[in-house]
Amino acid sequence: MFRIIDKYFLGRFVKTMIFSLLVFIIVFIVVTLIEQLDKFIDRETELLVILKYYFFMIPNTLIQVLPVSMLMSALFTTGQFARKGELTAIKAAGISIYRLFLPVYIFAVFVSIFAFWFGERYAFDAEKKKEDIWTYEVMKENIRLKQRKQDISFQETNDRFVKIGEFIGFKNLGLRVIIEQKEGSRIKTSIYADSIIYTEGNWILKSVTKREFNPDEVLTKYPELAVEDFNFIPEDLFNIEIKPKNMDLEELDQYMKKLQIMGNPIEEFLVTYHHKIAFPFVNLIVVLLGLPLATQKWGGGAALGFGLCLFITFMYYMIMIFSEAFGVKGYLHPVAAAWFSNILFASLSVYFLVKAKK
Repeated sequence: MFRIIDKYFLGRFVKTMIFSLLVFIIVFIVVTLIEQLDKFIDRETELLVILKYYFFMIPNTLIQVLPVSMLMSALFTTGQFARKGELTAIKAAGISIYRLFLPVYIFAVFVSIFAFWFGERYAFDAEKKKEDIWTYEVMKENIRLKQRKQDISFQETNDRFVKIGEFIGFKNLGLRVIIEQKEGSRIKTSIYADSIIYTEGNWILKSVTKREFNPDEVLTKYPELAVEDFNFIPEDLFNIEIKPKNMDLEELDQYMKKLQIMGNPIEEFLVTYHHKIAFPFVNLIVVLLGLPLATQKWGGGAALGFGLCLFITFMYYMIMIFSEAFGVKGYLHPVAAAWFSNILFASLSVYFLVKAKK
């Protein structure tokens, strides 16, 4: 008997979830297409390029709308069972709602694990390819121009600062280089070079003027000078302003280690790192909340269920944004900031589950 009910309830849940997931993805793509249609037309973008662009949009969109689909399915499936009297009949047969919901809870755990794996394995790479298609095939930007960066300035270690007037990525060449080594608040060494080039894993300065202050100034010139203890490579110069959301966990971890060596703050990256772990488990949280919530006598039918779904989604994202902002500013620990909304909504789900009639 349990197996029949498990299949029936879980089957209804999965069907509703898949249907709503497809609807949300299609709606998102159509809205995006309408917004970008004029750019496709103005630049005479080929149909194949447009199809590729939206194909690579799907993985990240799926990850973003999956929790909404899970919540929608939880509310609608349980709501229909309650309205049709099926929930009452199941309780009369001696089956508690805890036992009824168990297969869906297990399914939600697997969906959360899948969302984490799929996001790390496919979604972030697909998002990068989508952005490249937009930049180079739709907007038709010159890839070589994209590999030039002006006015780069960063703290390379706790006491060393680097400034590069222009860096040409496809040549691994930097121009107008200034390196300052500090000791406390004073400059100990200042190096100016016409250029710097990265070759065979080493940085080589060309046409170098070196000033040492000990305390008198000592000026030395070199035709070229090797710098063996730099902690960055050419790719890092283009990643200084990279958005952490576009990195996977491994890239984030490596980049944070480099930032720490450079003495730069990593709070934003730490919050994003833990968010990437926490967010997939929203799929479980919304099911834990939605199933018992739908057993309450609210009235209003499907319209109220849809409204509840939108309200819960809006509140979750608002709390998530605020808590992560507090984490970036240092008011909350990064782990607490990333998991706060999950913990809050999980607590609400326990309340509604206890309150629901067994």
